[in-house]
Amino acid sequence: MGKWQADRSSGLLTNFVGTVKESWFDFDANYNNGETLILHWEVSVDEVLQDFDGDVPETTTVTFPCGSGWTTDDGRYATHPRGKQSFHASSIAGKLVDAAAGLIRGYGDNAVRTDGEELQVELSSLLPTLVERGGGEDGPGPLDAEVWKDLTFEFAEIHFDYGTNKAGERISTNRTMPVRPVEASKPAAKKATAKKAEAKTDVEDKVAAAKAKAAAKAKAKAEKPAGDPFSFVEDEDVRAQLNEALAGADSYETFVEALLQIPEVADDAELLDRCLDEDGPWATKGA
Repeated sequence: MGKWQADRSSGLLTNFVGTVKESWFDFDANYNNGETLILHWEVSVDEVLQDFDGDVPETTTVTFPCGSGWTTDDGRYATHPRGKQSFHASSIAGKLVDAAAGLIRGYGDNAVRTDGEELQVELSSLLPTLVERGGGEDGPGPLDAEVWKDLTFEFAEIHFDYGTNKAGERISTNRTMPVRPVEASKPAAKKATAKKAEAKTDVEDKVAAAKAKAAAKAKAKAEKPAGDPFSFVEDEDVRAQLNEALAGADSYETFVEALLQIPEVADDAELLDRCLDEDGPWATKGA
């Protein structure tokens, strides 16, 4: 990394070869107040590719937020109340799917590796395998979390830059993402049987809990009283602009145009995705 390029890395273990041991959908209270469905991968650490002084874990969890409106009944399949069949391209899960399909260069023009290496994402060779695992053209495809199981990847830390908001603050995030499939990796160190059983039980518990959490989430949403449709926006000024845009829109299309005129919304992919959800703020127009 050159002296004139800032180090954007988190310092965590992010550049490694690993195998997806478990894959499931669930919510996380620490991400967007538990409102966003997330694809979780439990990944074995087969080979470390970076200088790392810490203790190397046997497994690590890699996550991909799916965008607004998605839920799960069983932890395996993602569903959407409007019957959507794919994640939005602005979501991290959507970027993963588009990369696997060879539809985007890297992970988009706003993505770079944090270690200064050139970002090259080569996942499209897996597409035939993923399509077959996902049930073909009529199957659930990437909405089935298990299409990714047992695949081995090189992972790297990716910096996503969403631009500057109205306050002059840079909106960005770092994500550990797969960058290429690996046919074979160095054999992982032998693990004690007890540890393997404990790890398997832990993941199974997470998957089993997803169904109960999704049901509770749906019940809470149904019982939630009507109020500000943009209550999830912390900035009062932005929230006021959003409510003004909603009140003045006579169609969904004009509502979208108005949203894109608000810099804080247009520059924040996750916030924009939540605002664009037709079952979200826009649905209150007819309430």
